[in-house]
Amino acid sequence: MLDEQLTLIPMKQDEHLEAVYQLETSSQRFPWSKKIFSDCLSAGYVCQVLTLSENTKLRQLLPKKFDIAGFGIVMPAVDEVHLLNIAIHPAVRQQRLGAWLLEALKRQSKGSGGSKMLLEVRESNESAIGLYRKMGFQVVGVRKNYYPADEGREHALVMSSIL
Repeated sequence: MLDEQLTLIPMKQDEHLEAVYQLETSSQRFPWSKKIFSDCLSAGYVCQVLTLSENTKLRQLLPKKFDIAGFGIVMPAVDEVHLLNIAIHPAVRQQRLGAWLLEALKRQSKGSGGSKMLLEVRESNESAIGLYRKMGFQVVGVRKNYYPADEGREHALVMSSIL
């Protein structure tokens, strides 16, 4: 059972920042800086890391230097939350970890009073868009030229889900 293998814990600057940054740089063409992650922690955003039980097949897929399989960062607002960043280590993708992590973040957000979750995703990120749709998100807008790209800028789809 996947639930028995996974744990979501608060991200800690001293313990997790380096691993989160390494995961980010292995996942994104235009990664966040360490300072952005540090600022999210300082601002009190909901910053979570996904860990795997030691004796699982999934844990064995991760490189030895990685203690985390993924992370998620959510910024609370008055009655909604904004998913700022989410990533699963490339070695353990396609194992439903992204869906598990997103669902856990949605449950946490609902429990803290949020009524909907918003996010932006690159128009070209078909796998993420597919996951978000499966998880109940719908496109509610477009942010033109939102993301840096190899040649210029790329539009972002704004997606929303009721919690």
